[in-house]
Amino acid sequence: MMIPEKWMIKSQDTYGKNLEVVNLKEFQQNGVYSYYYDSRLGECELVFFEKENRISLLRKGKNELHLNLQVGRTFEMKYQAEGYQDTFFVRALSCKREEGIFEFSYDILEENGERINQIVIQMKRRKSR
Repeated sequence: MMIPEKWMIKSQDTYGKNLEVVNLKEFQQNGVYSYYYDSRLGECELVFFEKENRISLLRKGKNELHLNLQVGRTFEMKYQAEGYQDTFFVRALSCKREEGIFEFSYDILEENGERINQIVIQMKRRKSR
C-alpha cells in the first residue's frame, strides 16, 4: 500500500490563483503515472501517459469533471457543478513531468474555438521536514 505524501497544487486561470496542499498517492508503471488525491473540489484521479504525452483527469464531487488532454489535440469536456452543467472543448498547451513535479496547461474553448479560459496547474511534492 502506497503511503500518501503531501503535495502542493497551484492553479491559475483567468479568474485568479488557488493554492492547496493535499495528501496524494503516486503510482508509476511502464511510463504511466497515476496521482490520487482529495481536493476542495472533490476526489481526483489524474493519469499521465508519458509516451503519448496525454492526461486523463477525473474528478468526483461538487464540481464533477472528466478531462482528456493531449498537446496539439482538442477534446470535448463535460463540466458539472452545483446547478450548472455544460460541454466545452479543451486544447492542451503544455505538459511536463519530472521527479516530484507535474505541470500542465490548457485552454477551455467555446464550440466556435473562442478561448473562454486558460488554466495552468503545477503539482509539487512537499519536502519532508
